[in-house]
Amino acid sequence: MASEVRVTVDTHGRETDVRDILGFLGQTAGVNFLFSPQANKKIRITLTDVPLSQAIEAVLSVAGLTLEGTTSTKPPAMPGVVFYQIPVNIDSLSAESIMKAFGVGREVAELLVQARPPKP
Repeated sequence: MASEVRVTVDTHGRETDVRDILGFLGQTAGVNFLFSPQANKKIRITLTDVPLSQAIEAVLSVAGLTLEGTTSTKPPAMPGVVFYQIPVNIDSLSAESIMKAFGVGREVAELLVQARPPKP
């Protein structure tokens, strides 16, 4: 079993747009993040050789943002929310299926499954 990709993120003590940081992490994970207009926050963060899913969670936490799934091409205007979008609808896929289909680690797959809205 392949281990999760590890990343290093360092803003070198400078305030950096969280959208740029999440864009890099999303590209690494194979996920497209869409941002609400209010997600224009700047943060300082240093993460060295951490699992990708933990880096995403840490950046979201430091910025006070949450992660939601969407199949739309335009994010709803909700403050403090980052939406992830994958080229296919994965709302019914298990974490194992996401791992196989997209080559991501278990942690990223589980992060995507956990971010789904509850079913009615």
